[in-house]
Amino acid sequence: MAIMRVFVLLCCCFAALLAQVSAILPDPFGGVAGKCTVRPETSATIDRLRAGAAKLTAALKHEVAVSEQRKRHIAAEQQRLNEQIRSLNQVKAELGESVAWMETTNQRLDALAQQEQLLTNKDVLECLEREKARFSRDAESRENAIAALMAATREAEDRLRTLPVH
Repeated sequence: MAIMRVFVLLCCCFAALLAQVSAILPDPFGGVAGKCTVRPETSATIDRLRAGAAKLTAALKHEVAVSEQRKRHIAAEQQRLNEQIRSLNQVKAELGESVAWMETTNQRLDALAQQEQLLTNKDVLECLEREKARFSRDAESRENAIAALMAATREAEDRLRTLPVH
């Protein structure tokens, strides 16, 4: 960029210097050439060279202005992207905290589910133990009732045998 500026300045200075020399010294040879003058073709070539130099100078000035504008645009875009990166990094950090919180919460929920299952299992086991005890008491009383009923049946059969048959 600096080289372009120097080149533009040199072109401008050269064009200005040529214009001044032409105005001050109509005869560039200082009278040494005598009656020799510059041919019209040479003069036309010089004019074309000056016009080309002026076009190049204008093009370089324009390119420098466009380059400066691009440079400002790139700097603004870079600043915007840096702000977006900072914002995304902040969101990423917050997301990391959320993920850690969710993992901790899931572990707590698992622990609560295990405690609930343990309490439920204990209640069911206690109920089954009570049922077992009740069934064993019922079984004993049923066995006693069956034994008593069988004894009464035998006794009734025995009485029936001892009774005279008609």
